[in-house]
Amino acid sequence: MSAVQVRVGSILFEYTGGAEVVDGEGATVAELFADLEARYPGIAFRVLDEQGVLRPHIALFLDSRATRDAAAPLAGVGTVHVLGALSGG
Repeated sequence: MSAVQVRVGSILFEYTGGAEVVDGEGATVAELFADLEARYPGIAFRVLDEQGVLRPHIALFLDSRATRDAAAPLAGVGTVHVLGALSGG
């Protein structure tokens, strides 16, 4: 199980009490959000849907590498960045 720093975008501040950085643990992205859910109720549902799939409007980076895979391993990752994705035309 990896301990990581999680930097959240303003879209999640209401769940973290305004904190921009929180700590979490997990071997995968999904496990990390299960851990965060215990301390920040509602945060996991804003990031992952009912099937555990990353929501379309969320951008997730493991250090500087983008991922959309909730099963992505966190071994060797120091920081997870969670941002509201921008879209437009």
